Amino acid sequence: MRSKAVVSGIPITTTIAALTSTVEGLMDKHDFGRFEVCSLQEYHRHVKK
Repeated sequence: MRSKAVVSGIPITTTIAALTSTVEGLMDKHDFGRFEVCSLQEYHRHVKK
């Protein structure tokens, strides 16, 4: 099922945690109107401590 989804360009999640993160990201996209993609290292540099 995963390989068919990837070949078809359909996003797929395999865990509840991944699904939750996906939904949160889509909600943020809706609220803010854009995505910002960065590496994990860059993300941690910007996290307020």
